[in-house]
Amino acid sequence: MRALFLGTSITSGMASSTLQYAWPNLVVQALGQGGPVERIAIPKLPEPPGTAATTSSYAPEAIPAGLDLGVVELVTNDKSKTELDAYRENFGRLITTFRQKNPNATLVCPGAWASLESPNAHEETARELCVRAGGYYVPINFLFEDPQNRGPASNVAEPFGADNFHPNNLGEMRIAAEVLGALRGFYPGVPTS
Repeated sequence: MRALFLGTSITSGMASSTLQYAWPNLVVQALGQGGPVERIAIPKLPEPPGTAATTSSYAPEAIPAGLDLGVVELVTNDKSKTELDAYRENFGRLITTFRQKNPNATLVCPGAWASLESPNAHEETARELCVRAGGYYVPINFLFEDPQNRGPASNVAEPFGADNFHPNNLGEMRIAAEVLGALRGFYPGVPTS
């Protein structure tokens, strides 16, 4: 299986104790119980150091063909950094290119890692475009609401350091469980409950 993960610092495991706990790595580990999994990455476009990843951080043409799974988590930073029309265009290009190059692949789009109190047109746009492309939208903002899934800021996480925003190990495990829930029945190795 070849699996592509595109995303923000939430996808990189920024506040987990080790990168082993980043939710994409936990998903790959679970899927690997059913056979070999190759995690595919595409480079981000050149940006100033410290720039938060958004839909404009990735070139759609860099998405390879021959994928079995694509997981695109690109809502969180765009909510505050990208105008809605530009977001619709950028996210739409990424999802359309993924689908054109990988017509039979499973597509999963985790939502925003943000408060439920801040519903946003960006999240609804991501849901609409993902579902229209035959994908599965996985809300994760309810996980953000549980403070046990974030921080504490005093937690010493490597290699990035912790804060009260990014998911900690527990948050990463819970995001992985939600993504795996969307994949249940598609791949060997996905837990059945």
